[in-house]
Amino acid sequence: MVAAGPQAATPVGTRVAVEPAVGCGGCAYCRAGDYNVCPDGTCLGSPPTHGAFAEHVVVPDRAVHPLPDSIDTELGALVEPLAVAVWAVRRADVRPGHRVLVTGAGPIGLLVAQVAAAAGAT
Repeated sequence: MVAAGPQAATPVGTRVAVEPAVGCGGCAYCRAGDYNVCPDGTCLGSPPTHGAFAEHVVVPDRAVHPLPDSIDTELGALVEPLAVAVWAVRRADVRPGHRVLVTGAGPIGLLVAQVAAAAGAT
């Protein structure tokens, strides 16, 4: 993290992974921890927001997660899209020999293809 607002609890200089789904922080869903279904939430890379292929991106402090020393910064940037890919492949119940079509060649699409192949898909 290269800068922080006055209310941020995460110190400048902390290596972080960014949660791209950001709820409003005040509705019942957000207060219950279900920010991913916040009716006023946004997700980096989904309209009306831009993605995060940038040198710097501004997010609320609640959307950053400090990385442990054992996780490289570049690897830490892939934690969230990899988690999405694993969830998608598990939800689709991909098994050895299944044929899978992945549309989209962004980070998540590429990771879905890799996770599906690791699960035995052709």
